[in-house]
Amino acid sequence: MKSRLIGINQSVRFKHFSEILTAVEGIQNLSTLELNLEINTMSNRAGFSVCAKDKAYSGGSIILSPTIKTRDGVSDSNMLAFISSGMFKFEKACLYHISLFLMTDTQGHIEFHLYKSGGIIYAVLFSVTTGSSYQTSSILVLRHLNINDTILIKAGQDAHVYGSIYSCISFLQHSN
Repeated sequence: MKSRLIGINQSVRFKHFSEILTAVEGIQNLSTLELNLEINTMSNRAGFSVCAKDKAYSGGSIILSPTIKTRDGVSDSNMLAFISSGMFKFEKACLYHISLFLMTDTQGHIEFHLYKSGGIIYAVLFSVTTGSSYQTSSILVLRHLNINDTILIKAGQDAHVYGSIYSCISFLQHSN
């Protein structure tokens, strides 16, 4: 009788253990599917960083950024158009992190404007007051942009922009 009770008890334990394992396996499968979905979502994001051309720009002219520092998820044609024209056309509608910093040695009150589809959305301001000095200003924002929105930077007045690593803009897609 005692051995029969042990056998029943072990059978109940095994069934309970089997049910727990089945539940854990289901959670793992769900977690794996969710993880794969998140990896796919993350891998579809776009971003890039480019740096400006060292040049004296006239007021109203577009700041060119021909030096690509990093790029992922942006088409070749769109990137080439941006580095040659200074205007970037967004391929995905979503929330973007925009980081811009510029350096100038132009004396006086200087402004550079970030345009979205033809209208000023942000300004980068400088007030360089001494002889051979320079200043860096920056913006860091989140902004929802739509497909075919364009972004460009223009000099508010005649100003020298230090190029290479001293004046760059980056975009990082935050959502799909």
